[in-house]
Amino acid sequence: MFKLHETTRKRLCRAMFFALALVPTAAVLAWGVSRHLPGRAQRLADELSAQLALDIRLSDVSHPRPGVLLLTGF
Repeated sequence: MFKLHETTRKRLCRAMFFALALVPTAAVLAWGVSRHLPGRAQRLADELSAQLALDIRLSDVSHPRPGVLLLTGF
């Protein structure tokens, strides 16, 4: 096997760290924050109103368990 130059090894390690650690962590954090934004209940109410052809209002949306959506003030 061949030896990599010191600079190449450092760059490769940094790239792998970003690809395998920082990027997935940032993506999960962004997804988590997006689920708790204030306008999420209104967007979900608008989507349900369009799909069901009804006037729907929600006061809050929460996720007590994975796969379960709790609509408050429906």
